[in-house]
Amino acid sequence: MERWWERNAGAAYSLVTGLAVASLALAMQTDAYRKWYKAAFKPWDFTQYLTYYGLFLWAPLCVPVLAAGFFPFFSRARRAGWPRPREHVWIRKGLPPITGMEAVAYALIVATALVWVGAKVRRSVDKYGWTTAGWLKIAEALGIGSIPLLTFLLIPSHATRSALTWLHMSPERAVEYHKWVGAFAFVLVAAHGTMFFPLYYIQDGWMAIRRVFFSSMTCTTHSKCIPAGLFAVGVAVIF
Repeated sequence: MERWWERNAGAAYSLVTGLAVASLALAMQTDAYRKWYKAAFKPWDFTQYLTYYGLFLWAPLCVPVLAAGFFPFFSRARRAGWPRPREHVWIRKGLPPITGMEAVAYALIVATALVWVGAKVRRSVDKYGWTTAGWLKIAEALGIGSIPLLTFLLIPSHATRSALTWLHMSPERAVEYHKWVGAFAFVLVAAHGTMFFPLYYIQDGWMAIRRVFFSSMTCTTHSKCIPAGLFAVGVAVIF
C-alpha cells in the first residue's frame, strides 16, 4: 500500500483538487449560487471585488499549487518531493497522444465551459425567448463560456515546479495542455464576437454596426466596451 501511494500520490492529489476546483466552477452557474453571491457581494465596491475574486478565483487556483510546493518540507523524502508524473500515453490511430490525467482534465475543462454557455443560454431564452434580444444574450453566453478556460490558463504551466506538480504533467505536456485549452477559448471568443455583427445589422443595418463596434457608445462603466473586445480578438487572430 505504501509503495502504491508513493507511485500515485501526485496523481491522486491532482485528481481530487482538480475535481474540487471544477465543482466550484460548475456550481457558479447554478441559480442558488447566483442568488447567494448577488445578495452577499452586490452592489460591488472595491473591497467586495477583492474579497470575491480572492476567495473564489485566486484561492482555488493558488492554494493547491502552494500546497504542492510546501509538500517536500513535510515529507520524509524531502529531496524527492512529489512522485514524478507517470505519463502513460494513450495512442489511438487518428487521435493525438494523451495521458489518462490529461483526458480527465480536458473533460472537466470542456464540461465547465459548456455548462457556463448552456446555463446562460437557458436563462436568456427563459427571459427573452428566441428574439433578437435573446440571440444577443446567446452571443454573450459564448464569451462567458470562455471565462473558465481563461481562468485555467492563469495556472503557470511552465513557471514553477509546484504548478507542474499540481497539473501532474511534465513541462512539455503542460505546454500542450495550455495550447489546446487556449485554442478552445479562442474559438468561443471568436464565435462570441462574430455573432454580434449579423444581430446588430438586423437591428439597424450598417449604422448599428458602426455605432456599436467603431465608436465609444458601449464603453461606459455599466457596460462592456465592444470596440476593445474587437481589437483584442483582432490582435489574437494576427498572432
